Amino acid sequence: SLSTEMQELHISLWETKRAPVPLLHDIFSCIRGLEMLEIILPLLSERQMNTILRDVMLPRLSLLVAEVPHRSLISFLLCHTCITTFTMSSCSSSGTICPLSAVTSTGSIMELSGPMSCVPYLIDGNPVTRLKLSWEDHRYFELLLHHVGEGTSRITHLDLEFVDQDAQFIIRLARAVPFLYRLRLREVSSVSSQHEKCATVSH
Repeated sequence: SLSTEMQELHISLWETKRAPVPLLHDIFSCIRGLEMLEIILPLLSERQMNTILRDVMLPRLSLLVAEVPHRSLISFLLCHTCITTFTMSSCSSSGTICPLSAVTSTGSIMELSGPMSCVPYLIDGNPVTRLKLSWEDHRYFELLLHHVGEGTSRITHLDLEFVDQDAQFIIRLARAVPFLYRLRLREVSSVSSQHEKCATVSH
């Protein structure tokens, strides 16, 4: 049996679609003291993830790292307003609005990390101070600017991937976050998205 006092749980199944779904659900259901959860199940379906997370309540959970279908996280995030740090994978909903746009507010996320197509939706209604964004496509810049400008967050730390053509966007973004204390820019290739340069600027 698992200890009910367990505080951290890391599950990574990168190459399987046949995860022990009932077992995983039972594990999550019995260790309510979890404070940190990393769940990497990129090949599981939304239905499988919904089964795993069904009725799971982790009242102490403060840090969540998830690489799962985003739609399966909606109810989980809304029920876990204790999460202060959230790192997400890229969205499988290519070309459409990320399902996490339905998460209007959890009211507690302070550190947020993930792809530019998904992260902006969670800026609204959360006291985000630290933001880390992975580059995907230029079309998401306006989305990011909109949510940063309209949100209630006071972003002080920003870690951003960019490509050569993004200079004007970076200037506009810097103006949209007047409380910025630390800016980290990471240049990537727009084709391969491989890191080429890393620059850190502190104020």
